[in-house]
Amino acid sequence: MKGACIGLLALAGFVVLLLTSFVLYLDGKWGWLILLSLSAGGLVSIALYVWLDGLFNSDEYPSSTDYPQRRHPPIETPSYSMYPQAFVYFIENQAGHVKIGWSKDPVKRLKTLQTGSSDLLTLVYVAGFIDEAEARYYEGVLHRSLAARRVYGEWFMAEGLDYEQLIDAVAVVAP
Repeated sequence: MKGACIGLLALAGFVVLLLTSFVLYLDGKWGWLILLSLSAGGLVSIALYVWLDGLFNSDEYPSSTDYPQRRHPPIETPSYSMYPQAFVYFIENQAGHVKIGWSKDPVKRLKTLQTGSSDLLTLVYVAGFIDEAEARYYEGVLHRSLAARRVYGEWFMAEGLDYEQLIDAVAVVAP
């Protein structure tokens, strides 16, 4: 705050100097009257500076460190185990195939797969799980249950699959 006030006073002093130079240039009868009023303004600026300097350097006003610091109680955050940490995803291509896999970030996985694919890929379904082990387990069960539809690797024929129903059916089989 003090720095801002001093900056404003310096700006006011600069303006007074410029106007004084202009008045001296005019050298008319009104020029000396304006010069006198500007000089009075300069004296007021100096007096204001001295008053502000005394105000901010005074021991009468406590500094911000003199007050006790307010401590807020810590915010309780829910355990991360309540939220999915890993996901089983279903990504379809234009040829009617679906890739079933797991990832911590299915959207990032989609972008990675899209980089290496000439087909447009679409993330069609995601199921969240508590941890990686659970997601990997469900992915494996899905692969085994869809073995007859396997095209190549983790790609399966997508025709007629209801992903939500498939995940629910696998959950019944899970230990």
